Amino acid sequence: MKPKFKWYMVPILLISFIACDPVIEMTNTNHNAQTIKVEDESAANKPTENEAPTRKQQTVYVTALDVDSDMGDAAAAHGVLNTKNSCLYMDDLLLVVSSPHITWTQDPFTISDINEFIFEIGDTVLVGGSQADYKNMASFASDWKNPPLATCKAEKIWLMNGINIPREDLL
Repeated sequence: MKPKFKWYMVPILLISFIACDPVIEMTNTNHNAQTIKVEDESAANKPTENEAPTRKQQTVYVTALDVDSDMGDAAAAHGVLNTKNSCLYMDDLLLVVSSPHITWTQDPFTISDINEFIFEIGDTVLVGGSQADYKNMASFASDWKNPPLATCKAEKIWLMNGINIPREDLL
């Protein structure tokens, strides 16, 4: 005698099989790129005790002149990159980018020029350029790429036309 096929088992098997598949969600993070996020509620995807929580870094505002070539004298200063009121400083000097070769990114914030060194907030750097009084910024003979914000104030500013690793003999 042949065993009878039990049709009621087909939906049960299908539901069981579908429940084990991860859910794939398409997200469009920008207009030019799509990312695929795989969600799986299995224990393997849950955070463990050893994982550090990720924290989104605040956006750093970089005051910058719109220039075609380096602007400023050939002086150098060293200090620690930091933020005050979300604006970029080196120690107590408000940094004003005055070179088309200096670029920066956000999330996480990094800044560099045409050399291979990339710097973050908290790094000790050597910056080229010249110092000026904050009140003289209105007299600069250049347009602003990123004008100074009302919250970005300092007694002295540094017109930064280069950023590099500090030399030990200068420290």
